[in-house]
Amino acid sequence: MANNQDRSVRIANEDDDAHERTPLVAGEGASAPQSRTRRFKNSISSVFEPLAHPNELRPLEKFLLILALLLLLLAALFIGLFAGVKSRLDHSIPPGRAPGSPAPPSHPGEGTPWKTTCDTETCVLAAAEILKGVDTSLDPCDDFYEFTTAGWRKNHPIPSDAGLFGIGQWLTKENTKVMVGLLEGSSSTAQNNNTIAFGSDSDDENVDKENLAKLRDFYDSCMDQDAQDKAGDEPILKLVDEFRSRLTVRDPTKKDIVSSDEDEAPTPLFVAQSHEPVHFSPVPPNHPPPKAPQGHPPKEDPRPYPPQGKRQQKLTQAIVWAHSRGLGVFFGARIDGDIGKDPQLATPLIDPGGIGFPDKVYYEDKDEIEFYSSVIDQAFVSLAKALHARETAKKKQGSSDKKLEEAIKLARQLAKEVIKFETELAEAQPDGIELSDPMGTYNPASLAEFSYMLTSIDVPLYFTGLSVRQPDRIIVANTKYVRRVDSLLSRTRDEVLEAYIVWTLLRTYGRGLGPKASLRQPFNRLDKRAKGIEDDAKENRVGFCLDEINQALGYSAGRYFVQETFSARAKARAEEIIEALRASFLERLPELSWLDPKTRRRAEVKARAVKVKVGYPEYPNTTDPNNIRAFYADLKVQGKGHFFENLVASSIRLTQRPWRRLGLQMDPRRWDMFPSEVNAYYSPPENEIVFPAGILQPLYFHVDWPGYLQFGAFGTTAGHELSHAFDPAGREYDENGYLRDWWTNDTAVEFNRRRDCIIAQYGNYSMPLENGKTLPLNPGLTIGEDVADGGGLSQSYYAWKSTLKDSSGIGLMKLPGLEYTPEQLFYIAYGLAWARNIRPQETIRRIRTDPHSPTKWRVNGALQNSPEFAAAFNCKIGKDRMTRTKEERCEIW
Repeated sequence: MANNQDRSVRIANEDDDAHERTPLVAGEGASAPQSRTRRFKNSISSVFEPLAHPNELRPLEKFLLILALLLLLLAALFIGLFAGVKSRLDHSIPPGRAPGSPAPPSHPGEGTPWKTTCDTETCVLAAAEILKGVDTSLDPCDDFYEFTTAGWRKNHPIPSDAGLFGIGQWLTKENTKVMVGLLEGSSSTAQNNNTIAFGSDSDDENVDKENLAKLRDFYDSCMDQDAQDKAGDEPILKLVDEFRSRLTVRDPTKKDIVSSDEDEAPTPLFVAQSHEPVHFSPVPPNHPPPKAPQGHPPKEDPRPYPPQGKRQQKLTQAIVWAHSRGLGVFFGARIDGDIGKDPQLATPLIDPGGIGFPDKVYYEDKDEIEFYSSVIDQAFVSLAKALHARETAKKKQGSSDKKLEEAIKLARQLAKEVIKFETELAEAQPDGIELSDPMGTYNPASLAEFSYMLTSIDVPLYFTGLSVRQPDRIIVANTKYVRRVDSLLSRTRDEVLEAYIVWTLLRTYGRGLGPKASLRQPFNRLDKRAKGIEDDAKENRVGFCLDEINQALGYSAGRYFVQETFSARAKARAEEIIEALRASFLERLPELSWLDPKTRRRAEVKARAVKVKVGYPEYPNTTDPNNIRAFYADLKVQGKGHFFENLVASSIRLTQRPWRRLGLQMDPRRWDMFPSEVNAYYSPPENEIVFPAGILQPLYFHVDWPGYLQFGAFGTTAGHELSHAFDPAGREYDENGYLRDWWTNDTAVEFNRRRDCIIAQYGNYSMPLENGKTLPLNPGLTIGEDVADGGGLSQSYYAWKSTLKDSSGIGLMKLPGLEYTPEQLFYIAYGLAWARNIRPQETIRRIRTDPHSPTKWRVNGALQNSPEFAAAFNCKIGKDRMTRTKEERCEIW
């Protein structure tokens, strides 16, 4: 990542901060209310004085009097109805916040008039959430994020074991309650009119029970920490033994803490299947399109493969063993599409990896390195002690203190060398900005060519160890990194490489041990350090176990989650909103003068081709328990006392499944998220946007909300994902997922000018840390998300407005007790959806590694470029901090 420097906050038109605006609540001691009261009494007296002499009234006056009385009766009736709704609303406000109507906005704006008031339970609860979220003592034109979220953040502190807590984490917690009820037997999993019913065939019910039993076995094994403590360090020691006995890379004449005299050949990791996986047709066209990437074509190398000796073979076996168990040593390797040849052709992708810190920049921080060194030292010393104790117990003789001292001394020396090795590995890695460039990271190589990049290992043997087929092409994200890794491997001693792999094993699988196990502590320390939480913080075990279940059996768990929480109406409404967004995007394209006709037509083609997936996947088929059972048939789950074994088995399976498809077409029905996840994504190779049922829950979405809330919260998220198809990276893919330049030169220049405007804008933002320090954002890393945030906000607003033009829109129903316009509530729903508290250490980690800007600036940054927002709240352009002049605004989509 780019280096971070201390920089003060700078916001557009900062010199006008002192500009005074009308306060939201009038100050005390004003005399005006008393004079208004006196004038009101006088006027009332003059109006009602004729009633004292009814015989003197003319016929017209008598008629008007009767009409006035009828109107008063109607007004009283409506006041009574409103009081009832208001009473329900007040009872929904939690203790600690005084009930009552919010003060009228100081920036009323000129919004669309209301048609009716929504007094359903859904609307009352939505109004209550807004009342609890906003802080009406703040000025929305000064800091809209604070105005919209301060109340919510005050009432939702960060849990002791977390680095942050926001709406997303709150909703995840709510979704977790549903799953816990299911796993612990308190959920009915009822199939009623409010949720999606997948059928009630008796055979399906039996299979559902079988699938549910598998989920419960995994959950029970995770929750049973007494059994994990009883097992101690032994489960992870057995995994170390497996590595030592079969795949050691050491010289047998040398001794170290993980040495072994055995030199067995490794057993094949994956056995060829008796049948070939289902074949799918390639995405049309099944040949590279014009202007496909030509910078780094694979070359047919006439030379034979590099000579391989025993060391290369042993090292290769070690890497295969590690990668197959989810241990990303030295480099990353995964299956993805070949975006230059066929986006749906399963192809190996090699990218940088293998470091213990979240990012390479941590290795430049002296304090972080000192902490990390102490963790590795602790891990190796604990491992040496555990191995020594086990060896002593087996031999049934007294412990040798001298032998243990020697083992600890060697362990500490190896810890230092592992730190040095990882630091060199980190120095070789490109930063996140470089890795976000699709063109720069697309470097196809033949098997022979890749073998000469990485001569330290036996490349054909490596791929044979992971798959039953050899690849024709390998996509290399960064060839310079691979060559530097090759050099590093060739000049590093075997025992250091072995110790590095063992360390990667310990920090990855330590989470599978009991809380009292000595080899669990390094994982705990790293996790707590990254989040900035206290050492004595108690773990949220239920949340931890639900995360592990999602990784292992997420689609199976998702079936039951969907049945409990997601209706067919909700799915249909979400799809309707997304299609409205697509229509809005297409309608507004001709208004973008910087797009020339040729590029505009190509953009229209791509937008129309974007596939939409909502709720749950077709593969594995969420509606079919038999399909779910077949999908997870290769994962054997054991019950209590076997959590570590379940963890390893799941990791092996997660690696195994993609590699089975090497060289074949990938399944176009697949998802990269589980149904219960609170997230969404756009995939450029598939040109699809995906929205799991987990995010289609309040406070992001409710099928019975008024349209301005649906579009303000969920619609902006959907628009965000659609905009990714046209962000700085997504725009380089065509409608079929090929990496292809379909932009004219002039239009590309105009796009980049607007992109650079956003980079400069977000470069002026920073986040507060401890002791008054601030950390500037990293807009070079976040630019794709920043573009999508602005595009999503704009598209959703105009899409919502378009629904008001016809009867198909959900209408303009006012929420009880809220004196805001529909436009203002659209933006309030948007801001509230990003409410989040975050610790300073977590802030640092995310600015260094997260491609998203902090939520404060995701809200304020996008809104500062929105003239519609400024109009909605009557903000003064160029003077209020939440506005930018037309010349300053950065707009793309």
